[in-house]
Amino acid sequence: MSIKFADPFDERQARIGPAALFTQTHEGLLQLDLFRSREWRRRFLPEGDVEPDTSFCHCVCIDQTTQWPLYVLLTSKALVASDDRTKTTQCSSMEEALLKVAELKRTLYTSDV
Repeated sequence: MSIKFADPFDERQARIGPAALFTQTHEGLLQLDLFRSREWRRRFLPEGDVEPDTSFCHCVCIDQTTQWPLYVLLTSKALVASDDRTKTTQCSSMEEALLKVAELKRTLYTSDV
């Protein structure tokens, strides 16, 4: 499965921009999620940290309150982190992460509440 970005701006940001978080559009294309990128950087990059190396990290993030899973592309290993609000798991590929998200959503939909 190849990574497809919403437009050239998003791809350029992912490849040479600062460490950031990308989410999928309804069409399944990746786009910069500015709000979450800022939040992730504040939560997981130490203040004054030099800009980490760019690397694509395909992750499943689970909101600890709702248990809702979300696929995200993090462009720095330094952003692959968990805390009391979010559990983040890195996968080996986008396909693996998307399959895991689908499995977790199925479990949520079929569980007795």
